[in-house]
Amino acid sequence: MNLNVAFWANGMQQNIAFLHDLLNRAGYDCEYISIEHPQKNTNIEDKYTTIGDLMAADGTALDVLIIAGFDLLPDMYDKLKMRNPNLKVILIHYGNKMMDDIHFAICAPDSKRSPLVKPRHLSQVWMSPQHEYGLEYIKSYYDCENVHITPFLWEPKFMQDKMRKLGRKGFSPTYDKKRANRLMVFEPNISHLKNCILPLVISEKFNSMYPNEIDGISLFCTQNIEKKHYYKSFVNRLSISKIPNFIRSTGRWASLDALSKFGCTVLSHQYGNDLNYAYLEALYLGLPLIHNSPRLSDVGYYYDDFNVSLAANQIKNSLINHEYTLTKYIEDGREFVKQYDPSLPQNSQPYIDLLNNA
Repeated sequence: MNLNVAFWANGMQQNIAFLHDLLNRAGYDCEYISIEHPQKNTNIEDKYTTIGDLMAADGTALDVLIIAGFDLLPDMYDKLKMRNPNLKVILIHYGNKMMDDIHFAICAPDSKRSPLVKPRHLSQVWMSPQHEYGLEYIKSYYDCENVHITPFLWEPKFMQDKMRKLGRKGFSPTYDKKRANRLMVFEPNISHLKNCILPLVISEKFNSMYPNEIDGISLFCTQNIEKKHYYKSFVNRLSISKIPNFIRSTGRWASLDALSKFGCTVLSHQYGNDLNYAYLEALYLGLPLIHNSPRLSDVGYYYDDFNVSLAANQIKNSLINHEYTLTKYIEDGREFVKQYDPSLPQNSQPYIDLLNNA
């Protein structure tokens, strides 16, 4: 990982931190491996080393190496294995490896990017539960039968820290009826799994059913698509594109910064990726979350699959009812997200068992 990137900045950083804390509480002596030293103003309380220091002649002999944020060069694995012949190497896929391979092989612009090489001395591969449908693919890809689905982990501590910092500046990402009329779309727009196309069509449908009832839609992470001819043509054919300032596009923002300044109704769409930190953050904050995640169908404002009309009606539902059901909505949302707490035995014990049997 890169310890100069804030933990709350992306899901990968948070995933690594939650697992690190879980294993520390279980009694393991854990340290982060960072690609570079943190800057002096970065507050890092936990043990860490850099990849350079780890590979130095006097570097640490590891018992277990968990690879998540970045890979090592083949000779690095050999060097670490020489220090400790009993070293166990575990690879974690927090992202959707199977779909990434399809995307970069077929859909993405050509680049020097290459498929991930199987780490040397690999003992286990861990996968997130929302990608379980790719289990057999991962086994075949790495020629490894020791592939396991591990519990999804989340807790609000990084979010709470960010909220305190925003509060000192006079901002809050919590629900505010005055900001509820602008839809916020945070999909990364990297592939067909999570992008802004369905949210745009949902907004178009909503505006045709209920004209002039929302201020518009803010699209984040559009910097890599907004200059594409097909994308521009697609947007321009929508009637909402003719309404001044209805569609606002920008690059990547930290979600809590954006929610505290622009809008507080989160409109989302995913395909095969139905656990997402952005959803849990919205539920914890009590924000209207219009989503199509089957795992979260009991909370938020759920629409199934690609049901554009139902999604539009769920936006209407949120606009009418959310302020009146807010207290219960927050209670239900926070109770729901507790199931992913890393301190719960049903979440921590599977990791401990896997490590003990690696």
